[in-house]
Amino acid sequence: MSHYASPEELRDNPPETWRVERLAPRRWGLIISSSHMHSAETFDTKRAALAERDDATSYTRRAVEQERRWYAGDTPNGWKSYEQCKAEWRRIDEKWRVA
Repeated sequence: MSHYASPEELRDNPPETWRVERLAPRRWGLIISSSHMHSAETFDTKRAALAERDDATSYTRRAVEQERRWYAGDTPNGWKSYEQCKAEWRRIDEKWRVA
């Protein structure tokens, strides 16, 4: 799962900008992107959401760091490279334009 649509979006939304918002009466979201309301995770309590945001070893922080490395060219085992994905996205986009 990708948290960001591009390396630029990831760069523009460092952990210092992440915020915690109430999504429902008993659900809190960790919002990690300013370009859209994207909740990386949801939590039962605000305290849990804040801990996820603030803990440098949290699942979300580790996942975003892995994604940052992927955009930079360090492909994790079992993933396609970012360059391969971009080429696939271009082919799909071209098919849609022709159709």
